[in-house]
Amino acid sequence: MGACGSSEEVLEFKQRYTLGKVLGRGGYGLVKEGKSSKMALGEGKPKSVAVKTLVVQGAEDRYDATKVDTKAMIERLKKQIKDKNFDDSDDYEFAKDCLSTLMEKEKNEIKRSPKEEILNEIEVMKRFDQPMIIKMVDHFISDHKVYLVLEKCPYGNLASRMRLEKCLSEKESAVCIFHVLLALHYMHALNIVHRDIKPANFLISEKYRNEATVIKLSDFGMAVQLSSADQSLWDCCGTEAFMAPEVFLKSYSFPADLWSAGISLYWMLFGELPAWFKQYTTSRRTEKYVKAVTDLNLQLPTDMKLRCIELLMPPPSEDCMNFLQGILNKIPENRFTAAEALVHPWFKKMLPAEVLDKHRDQLQRAEREADSKKADRQARLTESRRSSAGPPQKRDSK
Repeated sequence: MGACGSSEEVLEFKQRYTLGKVLGRGGYGLVKEGKSSKMALGEGKPKSVAVKTLVVQGAEDRYDATKVDTKAMIERLKKQIKDKNFDDSDDYEFAKDCLSTLMEKEKNEIKRSPKEEILNEIEVMKRFDQPMIIKMVDHFISDHKVYLVLEKCPYGNLASRMRLEKCLSEKESAVCIFHVLLALHYMHALNIVHRDIKPANFLISEKYRNEATVIKLSDFGMAVQLSSADQSLWDCCGTEAFMAPEVFLKSYSFPADLWSAGISLYWMLFGELPAWFKQYTTSRRTEKYVKAVTDLNLQLPTDMKLRCIELLMPPPSEDCMNFLQGILNKIPENRFTAAEALVHPWFKKMLPAEVLDKHRDQLQRAEREADSKKADRQARLTESRRSSAGPPQKRDSK
């Protein structure tokens, strides 16, 4: 809208929209129901919207506590190392390595104030035109307030629903994560990494029959536009429970979003986060969590089957477990891309035909990309085997 800093922006917002009940709360402020006026829509009928409001003064003190705090993690590790409070020497050495890495990451953090984060969200959302991504209708910026007017999703976010229902059926979980993957596939094609994929950012837009819930992705304050598909990110960013192993220990990129989607799916299926994060939230021992989440020997199928026994529920299908193994691969290069995830056989078995038909064009593009990625992986594997075998041995001449 108008120039940043203009008090006229606030006046114009109030002329165009009226605010109603609170729909949600975040570290930035409130999300309220809004109604557009005739001035906003000409002579059209008033429309319900969601208005995300940031009151700039004091926003730093209200910043979202669920997001990762690298500084706090560093301070905890320093204290543990100083006190030598470890179960064995391996944990002590790992903690020192972890501390060194986190301190390096802190230097590379993209530091944004709450206002800068919501301004970044506006700039990122201007680029989007995808049905599974929440639509930005309008925005107003002044020195004291920022209003972000969004399409309204009447059923709240998935995390709130899951707190009531505990877990979802496999079919509904498949539909929900499918919609998230459609959004990620679109974003990654634009070289945009979301960096905070979690059920709290999955808004429920509508409900179909046959357990087909429509999910739209929201909250792009942490999103980053990469200069190229090969660029890497280094800062420790996201919500700890959903962060990929590489975000803690090295550079990362698009695959980190897929890991977060996989953890979100795990939560949908089982009603809680994997065991390694539960242990961390109990002990707040950073080095134990990072060591567990980066342990390549962790057996997801075993963990899932044990959870099913504990919950007295049937285990997910083999296709579902295969999908989770692919999207939660600890090695980013071997993890599913959004395209590979979208064309996994699990979705064809679980999703209603109307959902697949609606997104047929995007699925066809994803299938071509997945085939290309598979060929690239096979070529790298062949080259790796050839290199490890060494030069061909010369035969002795007789």
